[in-house]
Amino acid sequence: MDEQKLRNYEIQKVENSIWNPQIDEADLATECVQCGKPIDGDGVSIEIEERRYYLCCSSCEALFREEYEKLRTAADGE
Repeated sequence: MDEQKLRNYEIQKVENSIWNPQIDEADLATECVQCGKPIDGDGVSIEIEERRYYLCCSSCEALFREEYEKLRTAADGE
């Protein structure tokens, strides 16, 4: 990244999944990394740069891929 060309930047978490299982709870669900909603059923699982991400639907997958690519491009200085 060329620091001379950098005007501003924003840092966002790419992965933000929270899982707090409780012994007395029957509803254990992974949260979508894009919208934070619990993933019902199969959801969508993708692998980017050797990391796996879990999303609730194809719409969140598309948004996640788009945002991830923007962040990667910005980090690479392209």
